[in-house]
Amino acid sequence: MDVAYFPMRGAEPEVDFVLTVGTKRIPIEVKYRKRIDEHEDTLGLRAFLEKSVYNAPFGLLITLNEDVKISDPRIIPLPLSTFLWLK
Repeated sequence: MDVAYFPMRGAEPEVDFVLTVGTKRIPIEVKYRKRIDEHEDTLGLRAFLEKSVYNAPFGLLITLNEDVKISDPRIIPLPLSTFLWLK
């Protein structure tokens, strides 16, 4: 497993982190705040997920609260407190 930063590249927006597990990549965007704007705050994740070359089955949106709802089924909102329990 590898963790990398994905800076803005041309027209592609930045993603905070990308986990590489085998041939799969999982983009992670951290938005640790009270209010999440679904369209604006998931822009980098959606752009990454739409590129088939990255082979990303889903993306993670790390948030402050656990009541965040995202309509895109490819993006999983996860509070930081829960994410830190993952191993």
